[in-house]
Amino acid sequence: GQAVEPELYVALALCIPRAPVLLAGDPKQLGPLVLSAKRLRGEGRRTPLSESLLERLAGHPFWQESNRVHLTVNYRNHPAILELLTTTRYDRTLVASPERPGAAFDETVASAGVLPNPSFPMAFYAVEGQQRQ
Repeated sequence: GQAVEPELYVALALCIPRAPVLLAGDPKQLGPLVLSAKRLRGEGRRTPLSESLLERLAGHPFWQESNRVHLTVNYRNHPAILELLTTTRYDRTLVASPERPGAAFDETVASAGVLPNPSFPMAFYAVEGQQRQ
């Protein structure tokens, strides 16, 4: 799940003294989401909740490489999609697993002739419609 920092403090306050705490996440992906009326009107600016606790801790001297674990093998993305992520956000440290569960599906879709480029698993289609509330 995703929690803003004040919600995390509630959980941490319930821990017994000296309890080990594990924060897991990836600040380079989905960040904290804080909505306010001002932000929705376009008047927003960065607030203390615009940066996650995980991001701030990552910049602290205690949490340098010796106290972090980086996962580098990706089991979800097609290698062509992962190439964009590893190049733009992860300093080329991510690699696609050869045992990726979706690999067989990729081959099926590529051979079906529905992709403009069978070696790249994406197609973009225009959709017309109206948004309603």
